[in-house]
Amino acid sequence: MGRRSRYDDDEVTGTPTQATVKWFNASKGFGFVKTEQSGEDAFLHVSVLERAGLSALPENSVISCTVRPGNKGMQVDSVISVIEMGQPSAGGGFGDRDRGGFGDRDRGGFGDRGGFGGDRGGFGGGRGGFGGGRPKPEIIGDAEGTVKFFNTEKGFGFVTPDDGSRDIFVHIRAVERSGLAGLNEGQRVKLSISQGQKGPQAERIELA
Repeated sequence: MGRRSRYDDDEVTGTPTQATVKWFNASKGFGFVKTEQSGEDAFLHVSVLERAGLSALPENSVISCTVRPGNKGMQVDSVISVIEMGQPSAGGGFGDRDRGGFGDRDRGGFGDRGGFGGDRGGFGGGRGGFGGGRPKPEIIGDAEGTVKFFNTEKGFGFVTPDDGSRDIFVHIRAVERSGLAGLNEGQRVKLSISQGQKGPQAERIELA
């Protein structure tokens, strides 16, 4: 039996995708992203960001995440990494607006009463807002290993490193950045890796 990755079924329960933040209302604690694979909007709750060590995301931020169907539509299940950080609006808010059907309604929406969102009355506890953005991922080292699996349709896979350490998460974005169309099980690769929210992840990939 091989080692289980933290990205296995007990961690990644939704469908991996890349998504762009349409808006995020800091005071209400929720917002929406547009998924790359299906083009659908997905609900993003602040609790999902907090599990990833974030307190908010500006509009047009690009994230790697997992999504799944909820009672009222698609919702973000987890944020794996921030690929590109958007710029806060000139007014200093994060999508602080009431978009049709998802605002402060008594029924049938994602707002403060009933449905998603909850009546939070604040945002992020003592985190104090967004904190100015994140730098690009820092390369923490290189590794050689063997492709454990890679699913092009789902857009992710894993490499088992030769040194016996934790499996390395590989997103389709990293594969494309490296000029590759995909990876095959059993293929030998060399990786430049960074530390993601849930473990090591590939930034650059070369065929060994």
